[in-house]
Amino acid sequence: MMKLWIIPILIFTMLFSYTTTMNFIDMDLTMMEDWDDDVQDTSQSLLMSISSNPNTSLTDRDTKCQSTPSATCRLIVEKFGWAISNYTLCSVKNARPIHLCEVCVMEYINVTKTHKKFQDTIDEDGNICQDYFTNLDRLQIVSEAYRYVHHLWRKANCNSCFKRDENGTMNGVPTDETRKFDTVYKQTKRCFKRNIENENLTCVNCLKDYQNLTDTYIDIQNGAGDSICMDIVDTMNITRWIWSNKYNCVKRQGVSTPLKIVLGLITLIPLTFYISAYVLSNRQESPILQQKRLGEVFAINSNSGFFGGAEYGLSRTRSPTPQVTGIFNRHR
Repeated sequence: MMKLWIIPILIFTMLFSYTTTMNFIDMDLTMMEDWDDDVQDTSQSLLMSISSNPNTSLTDRDTKCQSTPSATCRLIVEKFGWAISNYTLCSVKNARPIHLCEVCVMEYINVTKTHKKFQDTIDEDGNICQDYFTNLDRLQIVSEAYRYVHHLWRKANCNSCFKRDENGTMNGVPTDETRKFDTVYKQTKRCFKRNIENENLTCVNCLKDYQNLTDTYIDIQNGAGDSICMDIVDTMNITRWIWSNKYNCVKRQGVSTPLKIVLGLITLIPLTFYISAYVLSNRQESPILQQKRLGEVFAINSNSGFFGGAEYGLSRTRSPTPQVTGIFNRHR
């Protein structure tokens, strides 16, 4: 039976625990309310700062995501779009035969200048126009459009066709090698046209011009390596095709006589080796001993007296035993 004096102690302990728990809950609620008030005050102050100072670095980026570009920025991005459009049209029109570098160089320079101006232009509110169109979404339309132009120009190695200024900027002036190749190519092309009525004489009359064009191309290739201008590469490929296939100036020669002799010797060497090895080697067959029948062996040995001698020797060996000797003699 529980003692009565323990009951008041238990009741006091329960009341104390309840009171303490409620105090902690009140403290937590009070702290949360204070934190909410602080957050609300901070948000209100931030909104007030945005409305009073639109050029704030933090909010400027966020507001531009939802705002419309200014008239100045829309005008410069429109010019940039027209520059890209003109370059694209020029590149498509000169896709075959390839004259991208030679014909579209001014369109490419216009794209680079307009893009530089697009990056540096600041509107009347003090905002950089580039910030309205870049790094705001996944598409990156303006950046991808410029990247396409630059990638196509670099893939064609067009920079190797033109000279550069002192600061390293391409100025659109062809290099001396490009001018020389263009001059020699035009001479070869004129020679082809002069002999159009009698194409059988083209190989003879235009051989010097064609050889000069080939040498010029080889010199450019040795100097530029893999970065040779694509206009020059395509022009040379087309000229070689015309020279070889249309005029049939490159005769396909058969296998020469020295090559035939070498191939014949290579074929005869193993054949001669095996024939010599077969003729000169001495083939020796080892004798094969055939075992005779057991009956024939016994017959031959019995005629020769072998078994008789054996029996005599056996009887002499076993003579000390009279019983064995008597039995052996009885069988005989």
